[in-house]
Amino acid sequence: MECPACPLAVPPKLYVYGHLNRVRSGRRLERETPRNVELIWLTEPLTPDRTTTVDNRGDNRKAIRRACRELPTAA
Repeated sequence: MECPACPLAVPPKLYVYGHLNRVRSGRRLERETPRNVELIWLTEPLTPDRTTTVDNRGDNRKAIRRACRELPTAA
């Protein structure tokens, strides 16, 4: 299912997942979303495209950096 208008909670979940699992690319997150069980659960079976994730990343850069600083890094 494509994601024309994602709920506001979905992109931050993707970024936290990407940060903890060292997935930085919007294209890679887009590829992983429909086949990774953890991401399917997080995104409530929606599949945001890369432009949605990249646009949201650009619009909320400072808030994302603050949130990622507070998370533990994957070892």
